[in-house]
Amino acid sequence: MSLRETFNKSKVKRANKKEQKELKKEEKQKEKLKKQKEKEEKKSLIAEDKKVFKETKDNLPIISLSEYGYFKTQTGYLDILQIESIDIKSMNDVEYHTYILSFTNLLQSYTEDMKIIAMNYPADTSRQQKYLMKKIAQCNNTNQMSFLEHRMRQLKTIEDKRTNREFFLMIFAKDDKEMINNKELALSSNRELQVFEIDIEKKIKILKKLNNMNSKVD
Repeated sequence: MSLRETFNKSKVKRANKKEQKELKKEEKQKEKLKKQKEKEEKKSLIAEDKKVFKETKDNLPIISLSEYGYFKTQTGYLDILQIESIDIKSMNDVEYHTYILSFTNLLQSYTEDMKIIAMNYPADTSRQQKYLMKKIAQCNNTNQMSFLEHRMRQLKTIEDKRTNREFFLMIFAKDDKEMINNKELALSSNRELQVFEIDIEKKIKILKKLNNMNSKVD
């Protein structure tokens, strides 16, 4: 091996080490931010919990939030998953019947207690807003900036005024082990009917709405 090849190989190794070091640094930063977010969420939940009257807590079936993201109740555990909303009116006959069979398959494979909830939930445009904010930060054209800002106002109005019909699956269990099994079964029931997890904040909003039917989900 020539001196030049040795030098180039050494250079590549240093570059790879530097890249790995940067990746590890990014991963540590992400983990730190994740833990910080979880800590802030717990603080927020504790603060909200203190605002609730004791009489209300005694009458509600939910006791606490577990570390795994589902709720402990007076009789066991419950969790909330989301069922992907589908526009069945735009489907052809094959797609329509396939979807119906998928739902039937869920009902047959998941034999434990469950509850399906339909709710008008505020439209979420956070992803579009995040993209537009990036474009606005990079924009140097006055006319284009005016268009982007107008589009941003539209998205915020949609989020404030418009709601989507969303469907949720509430599942129950006697203990942690049963909840894990039930959750895995519900999530992996089939491909056509998509069931997926949601964040804790959304679960709390759903429960709040169910216990305060005249309130608005914000």
